[in-house]
Amino acid sequence: MEGHRIQNSPAIAPIVYAGDDRDVMLGGKTWLAAEIRSVHPITRSSWTKTSGPGEVTFTNPAASNGTATFTKPGTYTLKFTAWQGEAQTSSPLLVKVVTPPLPNASTSYTQNTIPSTAGYGTTAPKPSSSTGSPSASNSANAPTSPLEKAGSIILSKPQKR
Repeated sequence: MEGHRIQNSPAIAPIVYAGDDRDVMLGGKTWLAAEIRSVHPITRSSWTKTSGPGEVTFTNPAASNGTATFTKPGTYTLKFTAWQGEAQTSSPLLVKVVTPPLPNASTSYTQNTIPSTAGYGTTAPKPSSSTGSPSASNSANAPTSPLEKAGSIILSKPQKR
C-alpha cells in the first residue's frame, strides 16, 4: 500500500464542468472557464467542437480557460475533456450564436429630435435667428410646451395645487 492508495486500484476519473450554456453574438467571443476536480494531477485537457454549422476557433484548446469564436450563426455543442492517466471525463457546453440585430432604419435622430417614448417625445423647431427663437414664418411649428424648446428638455417639480 502506498499512502492511502492501494496498488492496482482503479484510477478515479476527474470531475469536470464546462460551464453554463450561453448565447453569443456572431463576430464576438465567449469566455471559457471549465472547472476540474481531481484526486490526482490532470495529465491533459482539451476543448473540442462536437456539433455546429461552422468552425470554432479556441485561443488555447488544451487549457481549461480561454475563448472561442464562431464563423456562422447556429447552435454549437462544445466539449471539455480532462484526463487523469487513462481515465477521462467530459462535459458539454451549448452555445447559441446569433446574428446581431440590424439598426432600425426607420429611426433617425437629429440634434433637435427627442425620440418618442411612452408619449414623452417631440421634435423641436430649429432656431432661425441668432437669438434662438423660432421665426414668425415658422409660427405653425412654434413650441407649444416646455418640452418643445429648441431641442432642450426642461424638468421641473410638479406645482402644488
